[in-house]
Amino acid sequence: MRTLMLIAAALLILGQFPAVSRAGDHDDARKLSEAGTIVPLERITEQVRARHTGTILEVELESEDQKHYYEVEVVDNAGIVRKLRYDAVTGELLSDRPEE
Repeated sequence: MRTLMLIAAALLILGQFPAVSRAGDHDDARKLSEAGTIVPLERITEQVRARHTGTILEVELESEDQKHYYEVEVVDNAGIVRKLRYDAVTGELLSDRPEE
């Protein structure tokens, strides 16, 4: 099940860069990661798993003001959905809050 969720998360990120999807977005995300401009998705999902015992529901790579962010939605064992935001360049956790 975890493998399936990881595959789904990877597919989501490839289809969500930037926030408005367009053809070739997955290529842009891959190029940024390969160039070392952003940290790999695997690094972010490792941090999420270390912080929360739940399941990753969704991952998005977004750009705002020429900065890149990973937004991750995770559901914990109690069914509470949390939204985590990471700096995609440094991998630093910027926020962790319940989803509204």
